[in-house]
Amino acid sequence: SKRSNFLIRELNKTSNKLQNIITRLSTGKRINKASDDAASLAIAEALKADTVLADQGSRNLSFGTSMLQIAEGSLSQVQEIDTRLSELAAQSANGTLSDEQRQALQAEADELVAEKGRILGTTEFNGVNVFQGTSLQTSDGTIDVSGVDTSKINTSSFDISTQAAAQASLDSIKQEISDVASMLGDIGADSSRVSIAQQSEESKRVEFSAAESRIRDADIATEVANLVSTQIQQQTQSALLAHNNLTAKSVLDLLK
Repeated sequence: SKRSNFLIRELNKTSNKLQNIITRLSTGKRINKASDDAASLAIAEALKADTVLADQGSRNLSFGTSMLQIAEGSLSQVQEIDTRLSELAAQSANGTLSDEQRQALQAEADELVAEKGRILGTTEFNGVNVFQGTSLQTSDGTIDVSGVDTSKINTSSFDISTQAAAQASLDSIKQEISDVASMLGDIGADSSRVSIAQQSEESKRVEFSAAESRIRDADIATEVANLVSTQIQQQTQSALLAHNNLTAKSVLDLLK
């Protein structure tokens, strides 16, 4: 009958509605396919891409921070060595020292200069020399890290074998200590810029992810309420259809 056909169509609609609710509850997503909400899906996908870019930018900047920290640590070691070399030069410049005493000081100085060379020559991060400049890719551009010119650092010789040589070396090491301090200041400035940029990238990542979630994710409380009401609707429609079929059968039985 027309009434039965109508009830069957309505019951099918309710069953489909119920299945969609169950799908949203099981996935936790309001949008599971384009037909659910094509416009919102496009926005959510764009926000997802923005989240991925911000996350990668944050990781790139994290690598930059690590590189700068290693560079800073290495230059701090060089600074300590230079401080000791200045002490040795000042001792050797003293006119009361014997040649043998100066030779002992020179031997220590040679070892320290060699250690400086080793530090500067082997300090790398991920295969990259930590003192050279680099560009760090972010979600909306690049952050340039200028690097430092370590060629100013003496890694060849440090002559304190005579009083005159010691005095000349003392003057040069004082200048190097000043140069290294300036390099450390540059690295500190770069580290500050990279840290601020990384915080910005992380903030954007969180905001983009939250915005995507608001669009894509299901409201679980609402969906549970819809589930209950739709189940009741389905049960009511099934009962009406059964009753209608039973009534039709009774009429047919009477006509026999």
